[in-house]
Amino acid sequence: MKRDNNTPERVRLTLIRALAHLLEDSPHWWRAFNEAVRAVDYHSPNRQAALNGLALRLASSTPSTSTEP
Repeated sequence: MKRDNNTPERVRLTLIRALAHLLEDSPHWWRAFNEAVRAVDYHSPNRQAALNGLALRLASSTPSTSTEP
């Protein structure tokens, strides 16, 4: 079994690093962020195909649980 290296301290530090940019109050940073979000094509056929493929992989990798004794 693989050992879990995600100690509470490591998780805390990772979250701090990931969310630290939210403290940024630079108009330049937020402008770039908004432009990046607007650039995402949420209705793209490629995006939908990728989501469908992910759903299929998750469904096939999840062990089925039986309710019978």
